[in-house]
Order: sequence, then C-alpha cells, then structure tokens
Amino acid sequence: MRLIFTAIVFLFLGACTSDDPVPTECTPGETRSCICTNGDDGEQTCDGVGRGFGACMCEGFDAGPRDSSRPDSATTDSSVPDGSYACPDPRGCPSGCCDGTVCMPGTTSAACGMMGDSCRACGSGDECTGQACRPVACEESCGGCCSDTGCETGDTAAACGTGGNVCDECIDGETCQTGSCVCVPDCGTRVCGPDGCGGECGSGCTGTDVCNAAGTACEAPSCSDCDGCGADEVCNFGHCESPWGRTYRITLVDGDFPPTNDEGDSWDIFSGLPDPTVAVSVDGAGHRYACSDDTLEPAWLEDIDVMLERDSSLEFAFIDEDPGGAWGCDGHTNDSVCDFLSFEGPGAGGSDLRQIICDGSYTSSLDAVCDPGYSVSFLIEAL
Repeated sequence: MRLIFTAIVFLFLGACTSDDPVPTECTPGETRSCICTNGDDGEQTCDGVGRGFGACMCEGFDAGPRDSSRPDSATTDSSVPDGSYACPDPRGCPSGCCDGTVCMPGTTSAACGMMGDSCRACGSGDECTGQACRPVACEESCGGCCSDTGCETGDTAAACGTGGNVCDECIDGETCQTGSCVCVPDCGTRVCGPDGCGGECGSGCTGTDVCNAAGTACEAPSCSDCDGCGADEVCNFGHCESPWGRTYRITLVDGDFPPTNDEGDSWDIFSGLPDPTVAVSVDGAGHRYACSDDTLEPAWLEDIDVMLERDSSLEFAFIDEDPGGAWGCDGHTNDSVCDFLSFEGPGAGGSDLRQIICDGSYTSSLDAVCDPGYSVSFLIEAL
C-alpha cells in the first residue's frame, strides 16, 4: 500500500530527467566579434554545449601567470573577459575553466571544464569532449548511452539510456524501454497484494484487510508497525516479513542548498543559483538521479527504485549539476558537494537501513555531515 502524504504546494515542481534536451543558442566553439569597452575589437566564443556566447574577450587584461609546463596552458594572448575579472572568479573565464588564478581553454584531459568552473583532470578511460569529461569514444552525438567502453545502443537492461547520457543498469524486475528502465509488474499466480511496481495484483483487498504473504487471500493485518515484528523483520503490507531482497521506491521530496558554495562563492557563473541534484546508489553502483534547476530550495518529487539486500548500503550524495562536468540528469554533472548519507543493512554492519524502512521517511538537516545550510526529505516504501 503506497504511502500517502500531504504537502504544501511547491512553487517549483520541475525535476529534470535523463532525457531532457539541452537548449542550444549557438554552435559549440563558434566565435563572433564584439566591441570592448575601450572601443577595440574583441571575440566571443560559444560554450561547449551551445547554451550561449561567453563574455567579450579583449586584449590587455592580465589573466594571471602563464604556466608553460602545462599542456593546456592559458591562451597565448593572456586575455580575460572585458571588465578585468580573473580566475578563480568564474566571470574571469566564461569560455574555459579556472586552474587557480589561470584561465585555461578547458579542452584537454589534463584541464577540462567550462563556464569558469574549476578545471578537472579526466579519470582513467575518460577524455575531454565538448569541455566535459566523458568515456573515450562516447561522443556528444551518441544516440544511445555512454558506458565505460563507449557509446552503447541504450536498449538493453545492462546499458539503458538515450541522448549520450550515462547508461543506467536496470535492476531486477525492470526492462529497458525507449531508453528508460521500466518496472514490469510480476503477479504470477497471486490474486492480491503488491505487484512489485507500486500497484496491486487482482482487484486488491477491501476495507482494512490486507493480502496474506502468499498472495492467495485477503485477511486482517497482523501488524501495524515494526514494533510487533522481529529484530530482522519489518511490517510490510500488514504482516511481518524480511525486508531484504525486495524493491523499494524512494521519493525524493525536497531539500535545501546554502546561498553560497563550500568556498563561500556563488554557485554558478554571474552569481547564478545551483542546480541541486541527488545521486542515489546502492553499494556505490547503479547511480540514479533527481534534479532541479536554478534554486536553493529544490522540490524534486522524483521516484527512484532500488533493490535492497541484507548487506546493502543505501547511499545519497548532493551534486550541483551544470553543463561542462561529468554526469547527471542531462549528462553534465559539475561538482560533487557532499556524500551526505549512508544507510547500512545488518549484513553491512548497520541497523539504520531497516529503521528508515520502518519509518517510511527521512527528513533532516545535514549540518552534521555537510556544511551548514543543506537538508533533505525523502520517502521510502516497499513495492
């Protein structure tokens, strides 16, 4: 039986998905002329994902010391945007990335990035494509999804996805349909009870009755919460049972980000707000994401299904999702902000995973594990 909750109507309900298109205003790398404040001619460059032209680049401003030993050293004319901003201020490098005080082009694996973000070194097996670290041979034009070995067709349970985004690995009970992992109801001979996807087998039960564990008949519930169950049991669907080896639906409800990032600076270029993303994984694998754009108060309302075992560790991380990074809802996650929660099953040495299943929800400030100003709220229910 799905959890029912009431909430204040959210002002922002849009949660981006892995299939959201990236809006384009220009061709990545395209240049055009512009006029500097001193009347000289300058040049603007379209960013690596086509969202717009950077600031007017003019001669005569100091971009910081040039490091000739770096393969991706600063531009030879040492130009920075008109207005004399300089790295690490992102306004000092809108068409590249900041390596300390130096504005880099952001186009090599040693220093990859855009829009004034900090340069990153691409990991093993990745390359800098479109100023973003991506698996080798997986171009932005990939029509399927990107895995560690390159561009996949994106239509299998092992590698499911579209639009060049990172491949999802579908969990047990899911199939890949049009690039998305979709839950497949599994009732077998059951005439009532959960179908494994949040629905009911058969016509369901009436009144306060619940389906018995075998799925053969409706009966009175034998429990209402975990207090009446054993130490390694939970009260699911009105009867005590082991919580392990079952699919759970996590609904990311809402959260908070602080006004500035961990360095005390603006989240995005030109004082832009962050794009709060939650990455959910089990044992560090199979990451799935919920995203909101340009807000300090994300209202995700995004469902993420996971399979939990007795030795599982359910993990959550906050990310600021931007163009020019590695992975996320649109394939371009920027900065990992905080690996903030880990709930462990008894096989992994913990009891808190069972506890949040019993509670059915989690709401907390994250001051103790992140910098002050972060919070998160989510629901969890058995399917």
